[in-house]
Amino acid sequence: MFLYGEDADFIETRFSGSPLPAQGWQLGWLGERATFSGIILTHTLQTVIAFRGTRIESHQLLEGAELFLLNPDDFRIDGQFLKAAGPLGGSVHQGFLNAYETLRPAIERSLATVADDHQIWLTGHSLGGALATLAAVDLRKRPVCKLFSFGSPRVGDEVFAAHLADRAHLRFVNASDWVPQVPPDWLGYVHSGTKIPLGSENEVSLKQQ
Repeated sequence: MFLYGEDADFIETRFSGSPLPAQGWQLGWLGERATFSGIILTHTLQTVIAFRGTRIESHQLLEGAELFLLNPDDFRIDGQFLKAAGPLGGSVHQGFLNAYETLRPAIERSLATVADDHQIWLTGHSLGGALATLAAVDLRKRPVCKLFSFGSPRVGDEVFAAHLADRAHLRFVNASDWVPQVPPDWLGYVHSGTKIPLGSENEVSLKQQ
């Protein structure tokens, strides 16, 4: 629910009604609450950072007819596919990097007072998967336990991807999803992590991971 929910009230209601608060978890936002780009779940020993995917907006056309369009702000991020210098070398998608840089202060604040052995889990869907991938590299000195990306586009080139070689990264891909095919590999973009196919005869159960 946290990867897809676009309404802060909905997420807060679902979080409050879950077992998490009683277990000591706290809910925070990546960005402003009204326009959040993800959530931060914090606990004494662990932090989960979940990045929101590209937003889809519904527009009423006629009675019973709706038009679904990408959120214009997210569309601008996705469309900036020219490369920029990566945080540790190599090249990355300029739009993804710019979007991540706006979220870095919130991430740094959430981790400022935690112990060195504090466990960090990263996840994200679509655009959020790309941002989670950048976070896994940016938090290179932190104990990131695992990165889970769902339907993530390609983020950077081979040099950038090499920085994720020592990260446990499970990359879930739906067989009918076109997002993981962009930006195209002929522009030098590559994927990182272990591909986990979903929605096909090669589908892998989460229990196997």
